[in-house]
Amino acid sequence: MTDVAFVVNRLNEAHAIVDRLDRLSVPVVAVIHGYCLGGGLELALACDYRIAVEDARLGFPEVMLGAASRVSAARYVCRGSSVRSKR
Repeated sequence: MTDVAFVVNRLNEAHAIVDRLDRLSVPVVAVIHGYCLGGGLELALACDYRIAVEDARLGFPEVMLGAASRVSAARYVCRGSSVRSKR
């Protein structure tokens, strides 16, 4: 297997995990503490609920390198997420 094929295979496996999480029939909660970036944020967005503590930092830094995040990540962001603060 070439290096490119290996990377593509691993990315497909990671995406399959996120898709399986998204399809679970029970509510899934992600608790975010500290940095939640790239694939970690994509995983959190696939959950039904996200709780972020005050120091949480969310983002897709790969876009700064010209690499777009997976298309489905936008789906998770747009499907009705809400942000509330204690303050």
